[in-house]
Amino acid sequence: MPVMKIQHFDTRENCAAALSNELANTLQAALKNKNLVSMALSGGRSPMLVLPRLAKAAVDWGRVCVTLSDERCVTLDNAASNAEMVQSNFINKGANAARFYPLWTEATTLLDGAERVAESLKNLPMPIDAIYLGMGEDGHFASLFPTQDTATLDSETLPLVMGTAPNEPRQRISLSLSAIKASDQIFLHVTGAAKRGVFARAQTMPPTYMCPISLLLADESLNLSVFTCN
Repeated sequence: MPVMKIQHFDTRENCAAALSNELANTLQAALKNKNLVSMALSGGRSPMLVLPRLAKAAVDWGRVCVTLSDERCVTLDNAASNAEMVQSNFINKGANAARFYPLWTEATTLLDGAERVAESLKNLPMPIDAIYLGMGEDGHFASLFPTQDTATLDSETLPLVMGTAPNEPRQRISLSLSAIKASDQIFLHVTGAAKRGVFARAQTMPPTYMCPISLLLADESLNLSVFTCN
C-alpha cells in the first residue's frame, strides 16, 4: 500500500532542490519503461525556485510531455499566466525540447476553450507520470477550491473542470480531481508557516470538499510525496 512521504526543510532553497531532484528521478525512472512520459506543473511563485533547477536535470526532455495542473483563463502575454511562468522559468531555462501543452488558449466561450484543451491533452500519455502541486491557505490545490458542490471538482466527460477563484483572475481551468488522483506520482509543495498549519490540520480531519487537500491526504491509494519548508 502506498505511504505518504513527508519531508521538511529549513530553507526554501533546500526544499526546492530536493523537490526538483525527486521530480527528475521520477521522470528518469518512467523513461526507462516508456517512450514518452507526462508531467503536470503548478503555477504560482514557489515553482520559480523549483523549475529552473528541474530544467537543468539530466532528463531527455524531448520525450517528456508537459502541461499544467491549472491555469488562469488569460492570454499568454498576461503576467498572471501560469503558461508564461513555465515558459520563462522552465522551458527557456534548459527544457526547450519538452513538448509543452498549455491549459488555455483564447476561445470564444469557456466551453469551447475547455474542449480545445481536452483535445490537446490527448497528446499526453495518461495517467500523468508526475504532477507537481502547490497548496493555498484555504486548502485548495490546482484550481480546486473549497466548495459544497462536489460536481465542480470533476467532470463526466473531460479530464478538466472550470472553476472560479476567490481572487482575480477569477476564471480558472484545472485538471479534475479524478485526473489528479490518477497520476502515478503526486508531489505537493507546502511553503510557509500558514500553509503548513493548514496542512497539519488537514491531516487530522475527515476528508471534506471544504478543504480540498484533505481529499488527497485521506486517500491511501495515492503515491504522495510532500515537501514542506519555512
